[in-house]
Amino acid sequence: MWSDWADLVLKYLPVVIVIVGIYKFHKQNKVNQTLLAEKLKAASELKRQEQQINEILEQQKFDHQKQLTEYGLYAAKKHERYIELYEKLSEAVNSAGVVSLLFRSMTAFTDYNEEDVNRFLSLLGITQGKKEDVLNTWRLDKNEGIRELRKLNHLYENIRAAKNVAEARHAYVGAKLYLSEELSENIDQYIEELDAFTGEIEQEVRLFEETHCPMNHTRMKERPVKMKEFLDWFNEITGKLRDDLRQ
Repeated sequence: MWSDWADLVLKYLPVVIVIVGIYKFHKQNKVNQTLLAEKLKAASELKRQEQQINEILEQQKFDHQKQLTEYGLYAAKKHERYIELYEKLSEAVNSAGVVSLLFRSMTAFTDYNEEDVNRFLSLLGITQGKKEDVLNTWRLDKNEGIRELRKLNHLYENIRAAKNVAEARHAYVGAKLYLSEELSENIDQYIEELDAFTGEIEQEVRLFEETHCPMNHTRMKERPVKMKEFLDWFNEITGKLRDDLRQ
């Protein structure tokens, strides 16, 4: 009987081994397919995440470049406004200096001849008709002609001073966006006081031209001191503008 079982086992053992082998093969194949599917899924997910990360990095890069561009434009505009403000303040304070010394040059024009007068009137932009009137006055009475030249010169310098202060105010308004609050208030006050200073001189000049009344000598002596204060103040503002541009 034992030999019968042995014969039976030997007879069907190869079949069992084949069946077991086929089973293991299919099972391993299924496992391999599952692993492959998981790997493909993981690779796909990784690729998707990588793409998302790249998109985020590209957006951040774009935003950073945009910020740099915007800051570059802002800095360039600020630099431009500061230069314009400096130039206009410089012109304004220089004009104030000129009008503050008008009555210290009362002897001007005494050495002029008719050609010099004609050239000076052209420089002031005087119309041809008015120029002929002044030249006729000069020919008839040189002293009266000198007074007329002084009057026109005073008028011209006062108008130029008022114009330059107004342009400085305009430049300040254009640069105000970029100025610190403290510096903005400082420049605003500077322009206000410079405007008042030149306006006061204009009134005195006009009064003198109309009435020939004596000038206020105390004020005339104070003006060089006041002009020095304006120049020192201007240099202080210039330094602060320069320091701000370096930041």
